[in-house]
Amino acid sequence: MEQPIVDLKGRNLVIGDLVILAEANELDNEQTQHDSGDILQFIGGDIDNIGCFIHCKYNTRTDIFADRTLKIKMIKNES
Repeated sequence: MEQPIVDLKGRNLVIGDLVILAEANELDNEQTQHDSGDILQFIGGDIDNIGCFIHCKYNTRTDIFADRTLKIKMIKNES
């Protein structure tokens, strides 16, 4: 069973949550540059604990391996 993707306070992310990247080292991919403080919208999870997000600044999808080294700070939908 896959572990849920969580924010820095241990809350599970749900689809639609907005998060701020607290740490962005080595997250750049071919389409999107990531910086600490960037806002992403969580659009779901994938196999092998991949978090799927839309980068709000670039309006591009970015899939991030969420192996507990991904540090995110949730800013919306704190239920």
